[in-house]
Amino acid sequence: MGRSWPLAACLLSLLVSPVLANETVGLLNQPSLPPVERQALVSDLCDAEAAPVALIEELALDPSSLREARISAARIAACHDDPALVPVLWQAFLESKLDVAIHDPDIFERHLRTLQRLPREQVDAALLAADPDPIVDLAWNHLLGTWLSPIAEQAGEAEAVLARQDPQARARAADVVRAWIVELLQDPDGLVRLQTDSGDAAFDLLDRVAAVLVAELIRAGSDAEVRMALELIRQRVPNGPRIRDAIQARLQVTTDPALPALAADLPELPAFRLRRGAMLYPVQAPIRVPPPGRSFAVDARAEASPEATVRLPLFALLGAMAVLSLGLWLLLLRLLPSRRSLLFRLGALALAPLGLLVLEGLLALLGYHPLIAQRPSFDPTRAPRLISEQVDLDDGDPAVRITDPEARYALFSSRARRPRVVTFGGSSAHGTHYLAEETFSSLLQERIPGVEVINAGLGGVLSDQVAFLAFEALDRWDPDLLILYLGNNDLEHLHRQVAFRAFDADNLYARYIVDRLRVARLLRAALPRPALDRAADAGEDAAMLSPMDDDPAGRPAVARLARWSATWNVVRVASRARAQGVQVLLVVQGQNGEACPLLPEQITPDCFPQELRRIAVDAAAVTDSVVVDGAGALRAHAAGDWGDAPTGAEGIAGYPYYWDTVHPTRLGHAVLAAAIAPEVARLLGLSPGSPEPSP
Repeated sequence: MGRSWPLAACLLSLLVSPVLANETVGLLNQPSLPPVERQALVSDLCDAEAAPVALIEELALDPSSLREARISAARIAACHDDPALVPVLWQAFLESKLDVAIHDPDIFERHLRTLQRLPREQVDAALLAADPDPIVDLAWNHLLGTWLSPIAEQAGEAEAVLARQDPQARARAADVVRAWIVELLQDPDGLVRLQTDSGDAAFDLLDRVAAVLVAELIRAGSDAEVRMALELIRQRVPNGPRIRDAIQARLQVTTDPALPALAADLPELPAFRLRRGAMLYPVQAPIRVPPPGRSFAVDARAEASPEATVRLPLFALLGAMAVLSLGLWLLLLRLLPSRRSLLFRLGALALAPLGLLVLEGLLALLGYHPLIAQRPSFDPTRAPRLISEQVDLDDGDPAVRITDPEARYALFSSRARRPRVVTFGGSSAHGTHYLAEETFSSLLQERIPGVEVINAGLGGVLSDQVAFLAFEALDRWDPDLLILYLGNNDLEHLHRQVAFRAFDADNLYARYIVDRLRVARLLRAALPRPALDRAADAGEDAAMLSPMDDDPAGRPAVARLARWSATWNVVRVASRARAQGVQVLLVVQGQNGEACPLLPEQITPDCFPQELRRIAVDAAAVTDSVVVDGAGALRAHAAGDWGDAPTGAEGIAGYPYYWDTVHPTRLGHAVLAAAIAPEVARLLGLSPGSPEPSP
């Protein structure tokens, strides 16, 4: 904090001192600025009598601004009820929300809440007068970067789709933006519907503008661009009337013989896929959840499935088979001397697999996993990556900074000075679309005095990637306890992946088996990269959806493979953590009881509560880890069975606790923190404190 206080004394003159303002912008753009100093700067700017509009605009909208600076700008803007900030807040919200700039709820959600708090008539006037062109640019850049360019690149036509600036298309898209803003503002809850948990209306705007731009691309684009646009419609853009009219007009003039067949294969989708949920979640009073009257720990061994608890000595069995095979071969040599030439040839052929088997056993004994952390089994387009880096702060203290663009911003000491907990999982653990202080990770830190909780959740990650990130934390973050809250992404991702032409169920099973063989990974490491790329090339149409309908009969097999993979990855993490003396806590992830009825063993494309429970319970049984029934805690709270005299009743944890099928609401996060905190405190030898309100 050495340099922050002298600067803080001068911040009152910030609005009239461009030099000092530039210095403040530079400081807030430093990723390694110690958190205490950053908080001091933000607090002083919050205390200023007038909002530093120019500074907020530079931090929030400058393309060179880092995540830390944009979060700081959102915090400073939230301290000032200044209508002059509305254009800046609106643009910064859309850029972050639509993933054009840095997609982070601590940016877009905080800007949106500031907009909701300002006088509505002033917000309405500013939005009605806003220039629609930036929104059109946001929509096109999102469409191009996220969908059109990757599809074109996979098809070998990377230059086919260009950033067209067709005046007619832009004018029509601008009209759509103006009409959408009027519609939004006519709704008393319009600004609330911009929240992801209340309908995600910002993406409704994105869909509408995208439909206009795609329709114009179909009308005026090249044949290659039209083919890419049609595949985009299959995967993402609603096939509404505007697009259907454009397709019919193009088919009347096209000379491309492939277009009629591609157009005929398009699904009949509604005009727009509105994301409005069953409830609105306006941010009002802080949420208080008292400690539960009972423990939600699960007896994993009593519940685990036989395939998890009964483990066959695989290598012993394989070794016995090898010895028996050798004995049989020697016996045949003695009994059939006339066939010795053939038997020796067969024996020579058997030496190769036998040698590989011996090598696999040796690698297993050595604990060697070549390439195990370099590529996930089931997401070849998104390999694991380091999410943190070592930095030195100004005071010389070595620290870790989380750098992954999808992670929560965090800067913490490399050496834990108090019990350190790290939480892992997908978007539910990350707290996607909520402020950092509203996630169960942050609420755990409030409920257990003296503990430090680091949120390492990442939206959309598979268990392969979670394992890699957990290994990084074990090696570099000095944790005392790992919390794993995951399972849903694996089950959803594999179902989606088999819909593409590059994959099918057999392909996924083969990939799973090969990626678990140490010998296969060792051979892969020895092969040159060009040869691997040629072998992995699935063809120009690999990224296209398969024309065949989804096979419902194959869903259980894919779900079973996903469960096996997730369970094994959790076991890997827990085993390594326990070997290093680090405690492990697994949390059963739940699903919305109203959207996904809890029917035993029901497997549907997006509802699989029993599978999620089996992943956590089976992994806990194998590794002797503690498992907390997070889903059961939410159901108990919904039933009012939370006090000192629990009855064991369970209610339906529906939309008050999940804003969709699986993501917890602010209330859901608060309940999860209350249910997890006693077990965390017990494992760390601490005492949970009294419940604190979430912000």
